[in-house]
Amino acid sequence: MDEGGNKSILSPRIRHCIYRTLVNLERSAECGLVSVSRCCHTYKASDGEEIFDGIEVRIVDENHRDVPRGTSGEICVRSPTVYANCYVDNEEASKAVIDNAGWYCTGDIGVIDADGRLAISGRKDDMIKRATVKIFPVDIEPILKQHSAIKDVVVIGVPDDRLGEEICACVILDDASSLADVKSWCKEQFSVGPDGLSIAPVLYVQFSQFPTTASGKTDKRLVKQAALDYLKV
Repeated sequence: MDEGGNKSILSPRIRHCIYRTLVNLERSAECGLVSVSRCCHTYKASDGEEIFDGIEVRIVDENHRDVPRGTSGEICVRSPTVYANCYVDNEEASKAVIDNAGWYCTGDIGVIDADGRLAISGRKDDMIKRATVKIFPVDIEPILKQHSAIKDVVVIGVPDDRLGEEICACVILDDASSLADVKSWCKEQFSVGPDGLSIAPVLYVQFSQFPTTASGKTDKRLVKQAALDYLKV
């Protein structure tokens, strides 16, 4: 929102309310609005977001049990808007994703910190399980996109006999670059994970273009299938 360069037009309280309402809202078609972050140029997704009043959020493990604050798990939401949004077209399908207590499991992985702020790590379906460590493409893809040769990238997990899964980068490169250049650069960019291994991709598959959905978005499911077929795993 443009205040015309005159900060005295709006009081700090009003500015706070406007920014809090309009900036970085987290929502889904099923749940409606869930959380919001304040307007701040230093904001990072890991900082977490304030959960709206009237929205209940819990973090659960793979057995649907609550985990302690600060522990990562699947985000579940309960609110009147869950029913309003989910039951519009297909009540039977909606009931399949909402438990008897009214909790909707979003498929997103996140954490609620000690201050009650919600931070989203990524999609459950996209999570890479390397031995005992959970790795999310959203932690890797932005780093890869910093390389000038990489026009687009999708990070996936591929089967690995020793670790369960390994990290694979599916990339579209400009015509003047090679995978060898990218691999060499990546070795210097990525930190070591909790398992003592780098989170740099181990495998790379080069694409000329990514398959897309009907809406024009990259179809990550088809990208992964094409990569698995190419790698023969």
